[in-house]
Amino acid sequence: MMLKKMALGILIFTGIFVGFACENDRYNDDRREERESKFAEPVTPGEDEPGIINADGALELTLEDLSYYDGTDGKRAYVAVDGFIYDMTDSNYWRNGGHNGYQSGQDLTDAINRVSPHGPAFLERVPKIGIIVE
Repeated sequence: MMLKKMALGILIFTGIFVGFACENDRYNDDRREERESKFAEPVTPGEDEPGIINADGALELTLEDLSYYDGTDGKRAYVAVDGFIYDMTDSNYWRNGGHNGYQSGQDLTDAINRVSPHGPAFLERVPKIGIIVE
């Protein structure tokens, strides 16, 4: 009898936990869509800096243009993840454009999605300012 009660308790607990996890995934999916649809106001590129501001107010850069924004010599620190450009310039974790062996000015999609311990969740804390174009 005691074993049946314990098994029932575990089953109920598991059901509640799985239900919460599924609801949390739905919340994260909603937040991801919201995050992907909004852009912060980017710093307008200077005369000698690559990139344009499009009609949506987002910065457009090619991957070659992105390499300029490596955070060194007073330049802004931008990284691309999943086709979006994020401004890491004011992040304390990206001093001089570098963080944990990675340098800004690059597409870090693979590193963020596969290597980073925090994954893309950290990107909610930094301004998404543009998109990568070809």
